[in-house]
Amino acid sequence: MDIREISYIIAIADKQSITAAAASLFISQPALSQALRRMEAEAGCKLFVRSGNMTVPTEAGRLLVERGRLILNARDKMLSDVRGVADGRHKTLRFGISPFYSKYYLPDVFRYYVQNLPGVKLEVVEKSSLDLERMVIEDELPFCFVPALPANPELHYCVIGSEEIMLAVPQTHPANALADESKDGLRMDLLYVRDEPFILLPPKQKVSELQTRIFHYAGFTPRVSYATSNWDTAMILTACGVGLSFLPGLLRYSPLYDVRPSFYHIMGFDASRQYAVAYRSEESLGYSAEQLITLMGDIVRQKNTL
Repeated sequence: MDIREISYIIAIADKQSITAAAASLFISQPALSQALRRMEAEAGCKLFVRSGNMTVPTEAGRLLVERGRLILNARDKMLSDVRGVADGRHKTLRFGISPFYSKYYLPDVFRYYVQNLPGVKLEVVEKSSLDLERMVIEDELPFCFVPALPANPELHYCVIGSEEIMLAVPQTHPANALADESKDGLRMDLLYVRDEPFILLPPKQKVSELQTRIFHYAGFTPRVSYATSNWDTAMILTACGVGLSFLPGLLRYSPLYDVRPSFYHIMGFDASRQYAVAYRSEESLGYSAEQLITLMGDIVRQKNTL
């Protein structure tokens, strides 16, 4: 059964008439009837039955129509992507990412495109994750890279990697002597630091939900010494001894800081979170976008497993 014959089956189901389907397909009614008999012989069962004046699919026919539509849609999308690459419609890729992650992930992305796809222009919008999600919902962006949770119900999320949020402690802090060794590295019991000041990100940031869960698990309300929407600021202030903070583990290896705090896994708590691409409809993502998403996933996983 080929693509043309699948389209015949779908036309019969849509028109509920072999005669009307033949007219829409610009073929004769006998030719369509003969094709139907051939497809039923191949399938080994009846695909349509008469119901009054209508020709309706059997259960097997309905399944074939449903799967056939998926095949035709996939074929159309494939051809659109191929033609888009050929005629240059996908030469500009526009997407969003937060300023923090752009600093750590985009250099490798641009390096790859300069070396391998120099004809593709990357148009990047840098805003907070919540702002980027709003732009995608309002069709101002085709897709964006954001933490998967909390998710917006109006968007689809495809996870491309994960990161661990870790406890950051000034290097001169006495709590460093209380860290425990584990197979994954040093870890810290939050009860050791429950009376210490914390530098936290505000509720408008996606990580705030994870911060809340961490303190709920630890069983205490933090004493906040400073609130910032910028992880780089939190990193610097923690290194300077202003307070403790929760930071992405990838900052442990950042070459951007001469002085950095000590990083610890949070004892007894899984503080990992997923990083994803968010979009309105998968059909809006062409081959070039999918290629970028795959590349970004490779970079995210590599940066978070050093």
